[in-house]
Amino acid sequence: MEINNEELEVTISKKNYVIQTNTILNEDGTPRDFTSFMFQLQNQTWEEFKEYILNNDTKETKQIKGTLDGASKPNDCIISEEIINTDQQLEVMIFFGADYDRRVNAKFFLVTEEEFKKIL
Repeated sequence: MEINNEELEVTISKKNYVIQTNTILNEDGTPRDFTSFMFQLQNQTWEEFKEYILNNDTKETKQIKGTLDGASKPNDCIISEEIINTDQQLEVMIFFGADYDRRVNAKFFLVTEEEFKKIL
């Protein structure tokens, strides 16, 4: 079986990943803790993903599988501020918790598989 390298490159370049970094903030706004993980964008485009993140009417989370299983945004949260929204980056401030008293700065970066390999 012969493999067409050109077709293979096109297939690989269609794989998009999101690198997400969440920084939990203290009451005074200083960083307290952070997590960072990566997952493949599946069954949705980058624009659809950003729409889901920015939508305050969406009360439930979508579970993701990646380097760390979890969710891309907490249940019943409020997106209080859209800091950056570009073709490859989204940064938002999220309030959540019993009284929306916890704050997280969430950063999402869209990368191709090739770009991710360069980071490694």
